[in-house]
Amino acid sequence: MLDLEEYAGFIIYPCCPKEKVLVKKGTTGATSQKCPHCGKYVLFDYNRMEAFLMKPLRGAAKRFADNS
Repeated sequence: MLDLEEYAGFIIYPCCPKEKVLVKKGTTGATSQKCPHCGKYVLFDYNRMEAFLMKPLRGAAKRFADNS
């Protein structure tokens, strides 16, 4: 069950205002996600509770892959 007191709020996608990301309290850092509506890449900063449009980082998955 969803307990709203566990969440700090939500961040709206800058490209599609109807799309949102729900953020739990205590979440820190940043992540990039593809918009489920238009497909643009968005950087979410959980410390500042803001979102920014960004260009896709080509080859990033290979660069940060586990090489063990």
